[in-house]
Amino acid sequence: MSGNGLNSDVKRAVKAAVLSLRALLEGEFNAQTGMPIPPGGDVVRQLGRFGILPDRPESLAEDQAPDYLSDDEKTKRKRVCAAIRREAALFGPPDDKQAFQKGFRAFVRETSYTWINRF
Repeated sequence: MSGNGLNSDVKRAVKAAVLSLRALLEGEFNAQTGMPIPPGGDVVRQLGRFGILPDRPESLAEDQAPDYLSDDEKTKRKRVCAAIRREAALFGPPDDKQAFQKGFRAFVRETSYTWINRF
């Protein structure tokens, strides 16, 4: 390796690893509907475990939290719901299904991006 940074082989390997990790975290989304394609990425599946579903804006309501979540997980769920609402508000009223779906997708992308940068 020269003093100018990573060589092209290493850059290609890093890029491939990042793209692979991004696919694992985000999963795939249908271009027409904006919905995750099952089974979804790790972030989408974790949101589902928290009771937050990509096609149901009402799933953000506090009374929709699954009973099996611990108190700590319920606190985290509230923070996640607030973040998704903020993202959705950029696209319209958060209770609007299309705005919610776009906000959900944006949250998944930003969360994945954050995790990749931490690695």
